[in-house]
Amino acid sequence: MFEAQMKDAIAGGDEKKRKHQMTWEVAHINFKRTRAVYDACYRTKTISVKCLDYCCEMSFVDAGLIRRWRIGGYETLCCTACVQSAGKTGTCACRVPGKTLSNPCATCGCIFFFSQQGTAHTQGLLRLFNRICPRCFCTLL
Repeated sequence: MFEAQMKDAIAGGDEKKRKHQMTWEVAHINFKRTRAVYDACYRTKTISVKCLDYCCEMSFVDAGLIRRWRIGGYETLCCTACVQSAGKTGTCACRVPGKTLSNPCATCGCIFFFSQQGTAHTQGLLRLFNRICPRCFCTLL
């Protein structure tokens, strides 16, 4: 499922999108795929840690993102590029404390604040999956 979505995202270039928006769909699919495997291992316990390690070794999931999610305060990180300081002047929306909406992150398109609490985190993920611009209500993906 995720593999087919990823191929479609890579192949489907839209001239209407800005240059940095081209990678948003790829980052979004990478996030969903990695979150699904992470939740299966640590929340529902349907797969073992050994299976998760294998997925990381074979690059089926983003190992850096899983490593960050295991660190306190990074549970809501949308991509590893959002914590890299090289070449960036601001902070991604998923890392901003408080109920603040900011401009979309140029790297991944993240536009919504994620709370550190579990229930608000789930609601934030649903908003991320829908990706609706708060200004003009257009769908970002």
